[in-house]
Amino acid sequence: MKTRLYFKCLNGNDVVTAKISDHHPVVHDGILFWNVMMQGKLRNGRTGVSYNNGLGIIETDKQYRNRLFKVANVISEVIHFYPAIEVINLCEGPIQVEHVNVLLQSLKQNDSMDKFFLNSVIEDVFHQPNINGFPHWGLLMLANKKYKVKDVAHNFITYENIYNKLANRFHVWELTQDNEKNRYIALGHFPFSGDEQITEKHNLSLESNRYCQLVRDIIEYYSDKLFVLCADFNLNPYLISEWEDRILDLIPSNNSILFTVEEKLKNKIDEVTVDGVLLSRFEKQRYGSKLSHLSLFARLKGEDSLRELNKQYLIENRHQHAYLQRRYDEQFGLVLR
Repeated sequence: MKTRLYFKCLNGNDVVTAKISDHHPVVHDGILFWNVMMQGKLRNGRTGVSYNNGLGIIETDKQYRNRLFKVANVISEVIHFYPAIEVINLCEGPIQVEHVNVLLQSLKQNDSMDKFFLNSVIEDVFHQPNINGFPHWGLLMLANKKYKVKDVAHNFITYENIYNKLANRFHVWELTQDNEKNRYIALGHFPFSGDEQITEKHNLSLESNRYCQLVRDIIEYYSDKLFVLCADFNLNPYLISEWEDRILDLIPSNNSILFTVEEKLKNKIDEVTVDGVLLSRFEKQRYGSKLSHLSLFARLKGEDSLRELNKQYLIENRHQHAYLQRRYDEQFGLVLR
């Protein structure tokens, strides 16, 4: 799957170049995942003046509404060209009711989106977490209307030291369909911990290590179910566990940009790898079996066979950060020409 998409509705540009978002959309395993970027505002940063977005912009209400319309066009174009997509997961979506409605109604104007809507004022809504007493972070989910969707009360409250930080920032839904196995879709937007550019596990902050442990526990909990986790981790997802555990996941390199104002008001833009679509063991078996055009995938049966893919996967998915890739090569004993 291509990890950098260009759009006719944006005159052939990608979403970052067109200043639609500071993250590129990700398409994997029948899911569109995209951090669409919240309304551009100023905020107090560690170095003083800062922005809440990687484009370094401030938006009026009118400007934000116009961008949401373009966001809807991008989503609709993705669905048009990838009709197998059945779930749309968004981070940093609109929060105010009127802004949510702008996005929803803009999506409904496009024919490619028909499979997500019942043309019901009551039922045509985004699914989103709603834990009372905590702010909303714009997590929005749409699923093909053939599914029945219900919230899963995932008890991450046991992680008391991070619960307050993840409330309304992490959620799981169960998707059911007659005569089909249930699917579980998770969506997360983890808080900034200053680790966006960290490339070694031992350098991660205490908070990021806690988030990594949570992700490992959740993926293990759902290992025998059809489970997909989409998240802006705000850290490199390869550092969550062993690199080989990410086989058949999708972690696009340099998928987002960071905008910082340094000393003397000099602006700096960095590309970072923070987005990922992670699959459970059972979901990987299902996904791998669909890739029958590859003879190796066609022979896959069970967890043991998945391990046979490790070296091929490492070869075919070279990491763009050269230093990090060399460390991976050393760890797995690879000599790649």
